Amino acid sequence: MISTEDGIKLQHYLFELIKKQLAPNITLVDSIADLLEISNDSAYRRLRGETLLNISELMVLCHYFKLSLDSLNTQLSDSVNFMYRPLPPEDSSLPFYLNGILEEMKKINAVANKQIIFTSEDLPIFHYFKYDLLTAFKLYYWNKSILNSPQYNGKKFNPSLVDPALTQTAKSIYDLYVKIPSIEIWTEDTIATILKQVEFYWESGLFEQKEHAIAVCEQLKDMIDTVQKDAELGSKERDRPATEKANYVLYQSDVTIGNNCIQVTMNEVKLIYFSFNTFNSMSTTNYSFCQETDLWIKNLISKSTQISGVSEKMRYQFFNGLHKRLTELRQKIEA
Repeated sequence: MISTEDGIKLQHYLFELIKKQLAPNITLVDSIADLLEISNDSAYRRLRGETLLNISELMVLCHYFKLSLDSLNTQLSDSVNFMYRPLPPEDSSLPFYLNGILEEMKKINAVANKQIIFTSEDLPIFHYFKYDLLTAFKLYYWNKSILNSPQYNGKKFNPSLVDPALTQTAKSIYDLYVKIPSIEIWTEDTIATILKQVEFYWESGLFEQKEHAIAVCEQLKDMIDTVQKDAELGSKERDRPATEKANYVLYQSDVTIGNNCIQVTMNEVKLIYFSFNTFNSMSTTNYSFCQETDLWIKNLISKSTQISGVSEKMRYQFFNGLHKRLTELRQKIEA
């Protein structure tokens, strides 16, 4: 039996989830009033918790906004519901995946108060998407080694294999990413995964031309340089006025992170994404889980060193270490 206090808590949580989905030009009270066919005054009483939603009203809202009643109930239990979109088979998997990210980034960018925090066991995928060749390589790798796409059987990496439309979608994702304030926590091993992928494909003879492998390394160098410059400026937008608040903070952690976790803040709502199956993700808005994850991230940050905007010497040493590892790989390929 749910108490009145718990019912009010769940109702407030439901309205926060709904608010996150609304377009900027639609108010929450107008949306609730229209859907439930009640006056704005009655809608306000429900928003304030003075009137509890009845079961019919609850079903209408959950159905319209595609919210699960189970996801609300878990706010009062030890279980946590995660949402994920299973990938369709073969050719449509990556277009579906990238378009899903693009839509999420549009939603985040549309709200007034937003932030992304990325704990980076691997390089955040946004950084690849600035560069056509790096994007093509990652898409080829995902198709061939993770999805086992039949059309890639027996084919070596050549950027022409990748649909240009996918590259353009990836670039649109990057363009939104640079506008959203973000915090990233890297370790010296954050770059290790992509280096191992390039090295494995090179040693396995999966580059059609040696020049393609070298060009991938060159764009990795450009990417590292870009992130280093972003960290120096404290901004991902080069034309951002100096008087405006910085939108990029980078931390170096000596503690092993262990997983890729993304915390998204949209106004008052927090959303947690975890990666699984290499590049797919699952997410939750469970309040208790988000609070616990927030504490974990804050603890990780407290044990890390900020290398954006300050700590020039440590920033140079960190990125110099990344360049050295990349140079070793390139020398192996060129030899």
